[in-house]
Amino acid sequence: MKRTVTKGVGRRHAAVILGIALAWWWAVPLIQAQFAPQNPPGPPYLVVPPTSVWGKEYTDMPNINAAGNAAPGQSLWWNGAGGVANSILYPTMLITNVDAVANQRDALYSEITNNMAPLVISVTGDSGLNSIWYEDQVGITGVWATKAQINAVGVTDLDGLEMWGPLPDGPGNDDSDRVSLFGDLAGVSVYHYNPGLNTLTPYITRLQIATAISAPGLESQIDLDALMTYDDGDDYFGGTDSIMFSIRPAGPFDGGEVWVWDAANPVAGFLNHGGHQWNTAFNVMGAFGVANENVDALEGVPEPGSCALLGAGLALLLGCRHRSPRRPAV
Repeated sequence: MKRTVTKGVGRRHAAVILGIALAWWWAVPLIQAQFAPQNPPGPPYLVVPPTSVWGKEYTDMPNINAAGNAAPGQSLWWNGAGGVANSILYPTMLITNVDAVANQRDALYSEITNNMAPLVISVTGDSGLNSIWYEDQVGITGVWATKAQINAVGVTDLDGLEMWGPLPDGPGNDDSDRVSLFGDLAGVSVYHYNPGLNTLTPYITRLQIATAISAPGLESQIDLDALMTYDDGDDYFGGTDSIMFSIRPAGPFDGGEVWVWDAANPVAGFLNHGGHQWNTAFNVMGAFGVANENVDALEGVPEPGSCALLGAGLALLLGCRHRSPRRPAV
């Protein structure tokens, strides 16, 4: 008997191919950025709004839960319009608060470190009604998210930020598995979080950070409080791994510095973004109109077209995966 394939199956195959093509098209700049810095195409650069970004997690300082009550170790999912829900509760045993979160392979890490996408930051204490600011590739700055957009209950001091978790968006799909605790207790600056076991294991020590910024004498004062990471897939820092970070003020550093450190290099360098280095000379307060110099959150956002294409590709793939296949006619 002759077998024929239904049109439904053909459509699903076409949707899968289109989804992969759209997602791959978006990913090409990220892959290229692994090998060589590229110049951005030119201003002005558009910045997607918070409601267009999925997988948003943050921590307040001190940490709170969705009801606004003190909850050490609690991170929150937020929808960009004031709605929040409890996300990961890290096992800090009520000893301290979580003050930096990241994913082991932050989606826009290479684009930020190669000045190919807008950077978003927060500062200690936030500033007025706002909590998150952006800097585009030529140094234009502005407010990216107000406190009301983040949490209608209120934000005291946004102190950890992770975005671009897996779809579908929402608590339960959150992916912050690199964590720093306030004070870098026990000499650890970054932990690896295992969601299955609900455990924190050391990933980078305070001495490693102090040595990387050429200030080993400051080891006891190091408190890493802003973080992005790009790991090659294991649970330790080495090989081709890289992190971007800032620390609380210590010694000659005012907290506005942002370093990029490749594990293969013993010395970290300052981030070059927005037409300048993020070193001690850079005036964070003046550039962003904020009341504090100390950077305590780091992330990135793409241009709107890239975000829409990636979302469309992933939505097509997820739709095909969850649809029950029809049996071919015989």
